[in-house]
Amino acid sequence: MPKWRYPRSVCIIAAREYIERVSARSFAIVTLLIPVALCTFLYVSTYLATHANTKPHIAIVSSERDFALALKRQLEISKPNGFSVDLYSESETNVIQDLDKELKKKDGIAGYLSIQRDNSQGKRSFSYVSKSTGDLTTLERLRNGIQQADTNELLLKLGASSAEMAETAIPVKIDTKSNGSNRISFSIAMTLFLLMYTTIMLYGMNTARSVIEEKATRLFEVMLASASADEILLGKILGVGAVGFTQVTVWMALAAMGAFAVTVLNPGVFTKPPLTAGQLVLFVVYFILGFFLYSSIAAALGAVTNTEQELQPLSIVLSLPLSFCFLMTFYVASAPNSTLAECLSMIPLFSPLLMILRVSLAAIPKWEVASTIALMLASTCIMLWVSSRIYRVSILMYGKRPTLPEIYHWLKYS
Repeated sequence: MPKWRYPRSVCIIAAREYIERVSARSFAIVTLLIPVALCTFLYVSTYLATHANTKPHIAIVSSERDFALALKRQLEISKPNGFSVDLYSESETNVIQDLDKELKKKDGIAGYLSIQRDNSQGKRSFSYVSKSTGDLTTLERLRNGIQQADTNELLLKLGASSAEMAETAIPVKIDTKSNGSNRISFSIAMTLFLLMYTTIMLYGMNTARSVIEEKATRLFEVMLASASADEILLGKILGVGAVGFTQVTVWMALAAMGAFAVTVLNPGVFTKPPLTAGQLVLFVVYFILGFFLYSSIAAALGAVTNTEQELQPLSIVLSLPLSFCFLMTFYVASAPNSTLAECLSMIPLFSPLLMILRVSLAAIPKWEVASTIALMLASTCIMLWVSSRIYRVSILMYGKRPTLPEIYHWLKYS
């Protein structure tokens, strides 16, 4: 392990990094702009979702008029916005060709559903042609409408009344107040996930850029007169990390103020605390460990490069595991205690993001939490050791980027 003999030097370097970044005008702008931009985005997206006219206009082509009428009624009352449905018979001349032309018009139909019946087997087949291949919501609503129409047809054959059939279409309401609002819990979990994702990625790369900047200005030559390379590395990571922690603290304070204001205006909106003290403590622990782990990797990347252009291709070392965690968010959120989620969260590079998502949504065994923290501590210490060895040799080396065999020799250098 590297020896930091002079804590005072580490503190001075960390304070310099912190003050230099926090005093910059861009820090205040980004710290305030991101919450404003996020709130604006959420408000605009919610407004458009609730006020936009999303009533699909489709056509149904079928030779069975009774079933087509029943399906039309079912689609017109479906939620959130009923369909606008035109009925056509298969016997009409060139009906499919005319509908294909209608699809190409800007204000034409969104799609048409063709219903065929195999008289030998007595089964129907359905074919849907849409204007947009990405309109999966309309396709799912059509599937539900067809299923409900089939159910009503069967109930009618069995002698059910219209009132009894109408009851089958009433949406079922499930009370989740005992566990808190699922939507609020998921929103908070995703907010914590995105906070950690953004901060680790942004300030991890800032550590690498800081190393490159000081290599270019030869400032290291002055700093090495009063501090070792290991102390400079640790001070730099601590200073940049403190900046990220300050920013996250400001954001969480603003979020807490917003939640308090919502609670005052709507006393019953939170049936239970949206974020417990334990979850908040774990967020801080995973944030610190995750930042140290990724920043030590970033410092090594900055040490082996001379310019930001050289750093950009290597940034995939940081972005790839973070992006993988982002892709796994919805799976982990839907099954936080699954075997795959447990195994992935044990990998130190994935632990800070996936574990904070899991502990925000479900009760995670304490041994899993302790295991991931222990593995991250061990990985961070190893990575700091590796980075310090690369760092102490490379900071005064200029010119071409070192090869992998050269980096291996640096690791053997004591």
